[in-house]
Amino acid sequence: MGVAEIASGLNVSKQRADQLTRSRGFPDPVGKVLVVDELTGQALREFFEDHARIATAEETFALFQERALSLPAQPRLWRLSIVREWATKVGRQWHDQPEPGEESGTAS
Repeated sequence: MGVAEIASGLNVSKQRADQLTRSRGFPDPVGKVLVVDELTGQALREFFEDHARIATAEETFALFQERALSLPAQPRLWRLSIVREWATKVGRQWHDQPEPGEESGTAS
């Protein structure tokens, strides 16, 4: 999620959300993402073919880190779960937004 989604979730302006994301204690933006695609699947197959024994968690994690994609410095992005956790920790209320296509305020 980006600054606009954080602003919406915290019910503040984008400018205020940007200030909050730069403040001490706010979670760091995501630096890498792992795309589970054909390349990742192939990397896992190669890894386990090369290792007749069972791989350790550390070896598996190292493989995923090696194949993870680095994100550019802009735009800065955060994981929703981490931002929600931060909001709770600092006493801010998080306002969940309806999923696209869902109507807010109506019962089914």
